Amino acid sequence: MLSPWPWARSSSGWRWARSSARWRRRCGRRGSTPASAKSLARAQAQLAGQADNATRQRESFVALSTEVLQNNQKSFLDLVRPVELSLKQVDEKLRAMEKEREGAYRELKSQVVTMGQASERLRTETATLSQALRAPHTRGRWGRST
Repeated sequence: MLSPWPWARSSSGWRWARSSARWRRRCGRRGSTPASAKSLARAQAQLAGQADNATRQRESFVALSTEVLQNNQKSFLDLVRPVELSLKQVDEKLRAMEKEREGAYRELKSQVVTMGQASERLRTETATLSQALRAPHTRGRWGRST
């Protein structure tokens, strides 16, 4: 298999390429030179700056999302407040109607009890009249006594 680099095709070219700065540049190998130390320091500073930037962005996002949530909650409560008031009014009306219903039920119950008593008295009077009309000696006097 042939290498894409012409100097790597022969053994002497290979040694030359490995020892040359060109080889190190092409393969990404660099020695510890002051330029590489500077670039390393610069990369570390960029990384630290990016970490700080990410932290600031996270804090900003948390602050903005908290603010948006609070605004949404306030606007939602403003929308729901009239419904809440209406529900309270309906609840009050229902309670008043329930009290009226209970009062009407008590009154109806007392009327039913009174009608039951009146019905019982009517039954006893009807039974007395029926017995009086069956007796032969009372039958004739019934119409005259009144």
